[in-house]
Amino acid sequence: MRKLTSIPIVLFFFLIIFKVDAQSRITPEETIHDLGTWFLCEFAHSQIPPNDKCSMLDDDGFQVVNNFLYHVKVKNSKQTRCRHKRLGQCFKKSQKGLIAERKELGPVKFYERKLDVTWYGCSQTYDIIHGSNFSEIRPVLDKCWWTPDKRYFVSEYKYKLDFTRTD
Repeated sequence: MRKLTSIPIVLFFFLIIFKVDAQSRITPEETIHDLGTWFLCEFAHSQIPPNDKCSMLDDDGFQVVNNFLYHVKVKNSKQTRCRHKRLGQCFKKSQKGLIAERKELGPVKFYERKLDVTWYGCSQTYDIIHGSNFSEIRPVLDKCWWTPDKRYFVSEYKYKLDFTRTD
């Protein structure tokens, strides 16, 4: 099941969004605008950064609204140059006019260069390392049962997403 296995992966890249104090209260509209939406780099691998400067993004991403983590899934990509030749499961970082669904996953807490994600009753801490073209998210030791041993390379999507549904 691609959807269930992609959720833990996508959780990790969400780290970059958080140049915001965890205690601040932001409306959903401000959060979407101020913090942005982040997606995995399509051509990154579990321990290897992308070789395309993260110009192609995976169709799974995340947002934080009022200290809750949301999974974002792009629904209208027609991109054919995705990994493994999967139609529509990625998009160019410069593509506009994307439509997505959003689903609440769970609470998230932010610290300086770290974040904690709680999912299925276990909280996982991640280190955040910002780069010029993408950011890296790494799980810290004492991993949750759902945490794979991999690094996540993510990038912010700078354009507006139209949401078909918000949970």
